[in-house]
Order: sequence, then structure tokens, then C-alpha cells
Amino acid sequence: MNKNQLSIAIAAMFGSIAEAQGISREQVSTGYNITPAAVQTMYDEIAKNTELLQKINLRPKAEQIGQVIGLSSGLIASNTDTAQPGKERQPHSIHSLSGREYRLQKTNFDAALRYDEIDQWAHLTDFPAHINKKIAESIALSLVTIGMNGTNRAKDTDFSANPMLQDVAKGWLQKMREENQARCLGTTGTSTSSVPYGPGAADYKNLDAVVTDALNVMMDERFADRADFVVLASRRTVGDKYLRIVNKSGDTATELEAGGRLTKERTLGGLPVMYVPNMPANTLLITPLANLSIYYQTTGERRQVVDNAKKDQLESLQSKNIDFIVEEYGAAVLIENLTYTK
Repeated sequence: MNKNQLSIAIAAMFGSIAEAQGISREQVSTGYNITPAAVQTMYDEIAKNTELLQKINLRPKAEQIGQVIGLSSGLIASNTDTAQPGKERQPHSIHSLSGREYRLQKTNFDAALRYDEIDQWAHLTDFPAHINKKIAESIALSLVTIGMNGTNRAKDTDFSANPMLQDVAKGWLQKMREENQARCLGTTGTSTSSVPYGPGAADYKNLDAVVTDALNVMMDERFADRADFVVLASRRTVGDKYLRIVNKSGDTATELEAGGRLTKERTLGGLPVMYVPNMPANTLLITPLANLSIYYQTTGERRQVVDNAKKDQLESLQSKNIDFIVEEYGAAVLIENLTYTK
């Protein structure tokens, strides 16, 4: 380890943050509030690291508690006989207000960079930007993982017992289980049941049938004309379908080409499929991507960067006030515990 080069790199890191935030280097090490403009820029950078975050909503909020506006427009047509005494026209909100609240709660995103790791990158002229990019990648993956796996919020999280960040916050799937049970298949409250599909299943001979039935029967009629529904799934869940198709293909050029095209242009029930990192296995979420949101407080971000020589590491301690929101429950169906039956 080149200690001189390491010290220069860490000093550059502190200097870069201080300059960007308009604060002193001492404030970087003692902790500072990130400016609202910088917060929004930060989320833009975080979103670049995963396809899902680029396509859902990252909504800045000034207040820590507020009302969820939703996805659809409200119905506003009416008649009023204003000739009658005391009769006035009553305008309606253009939003379909659900009465649900969001609560932006503090969540920590703390990263440790060992000196030997930093030493590998210390020679880079853009070292501070490189480190911040690495941290942004981890934050992005963490946000997606919580959204798909988070079931509760513990005061003191246990990573060894909850490696998919299940105890950090309630994610989109958990909100569906608790608040949208009528549109959950395979889960009812805290109880679960198998959703069989395949040649031996009575109702669904393949995953396409599962998705088609859910879309036609369980989705709210208000969204019947939307053309932007997608299926969120793990690679393994959907990949098994295409593995069976490719295995049945022959060895001729046309058959091989057809199998490759099917794998590339993956769909279920006519809807495009998006693979999501750390999505639970045997699970599908059908919804427009515009229906999923992460709300964050623009004035609720803090960061502290510590050069912790006692542990031979640089520590970035960052907190965000966030909440995971399904905007319209009528436009989402969750299918869990899928079981292939031969």
C-alpha cells in the first residue's frame, strides 16, 4: 500500500465533496445536510445504475408525511342546477385521490471502503467520482432489493438474518400483500398457497395463462385501455419457460434462430417482461412501471465521510428519508408461490 498516494486520494475525496456542497472539509467529516438540488442530482445518478429505477418514479417531496396522489385521473363530469338557491358547482380533483398517506422514514446507506480497495483506484485522476459512482451503484441495488423484498422496518436491522434487506423497510410487494389483498394470488395476508401451472395444472397450462387471467380478471377496469403494463420477474422464474422451449427446439438453423429470438423478446401473456435484480423466485408483479414510486425528502438527506484509520477504511455514512409506493392498487397484481406441475 502506497500510504502517500492513499492520503492524497482521500484528501481529494474530501476536497471534491466540500467543493460540490459549498462546505469546509471539516464539515465533510463531521456531517452535513445535502442541498435539495444536489439530492435530486444524486437520485439521477443512482437511477442510472439499474433499468428499473430509470423507468419508475423517483418523486422528490418537501414534506415527510403527505397524501399519495395516484396514477389515474379522477372523474370530473357533473351537472348542477345553479338556479336553485344555495346551489353551486362542485369541482372535483383531477387526481383519483386514494386517501393513502406516504411516510418518508430514515434509512441508512452506509458504505465502507477498505484502504487496500482505495489503493487500487487511488491513481485515477477522477478518483472521487469513481468512488461516488461505486456507492451510487450499491444504493441503487439496495433500493431495488428493498422494494422487492422488504417486509418490515426494524429499529436495528440484522443483515445476517435478512440478506435481502427484508427488515429495512416495507417494499412494494409487502404493501401489496397488506393493502391490496384482492389483487394478490398465492398470498392472502400472512397465509400462502401454491399457484400451480404447467401440463399437470388444472387452471394454468403455462405462465402466459397465469398472466392473461390476472390481467383480465384481477385488474381494475379503469385501466383496461392502458398499453404500458409489464411483468416484473426474476431471470430464473421466466428463464425456465424459455429453457423448456429451447430444449424442445431442433438443431436446424431456423429452429435455433427462433429459440434465440424468443429468449431475447421475452413476454408473458403478451406483456413485456423485465428482469429485476434480487426479485423473489416464483413471483410476478404485473403493473405499469409508472405505477411504482420511491418518494424521497429533498431536505432529509445527510452524509458524513469518515477516515477511520482504526479500521483501515474510509466510511461514507448517508441517510435518506424514503418510502416505497404503489400509486394505484387497481393497476397492480402480485402473483407468488408459482409452482411448475408436470
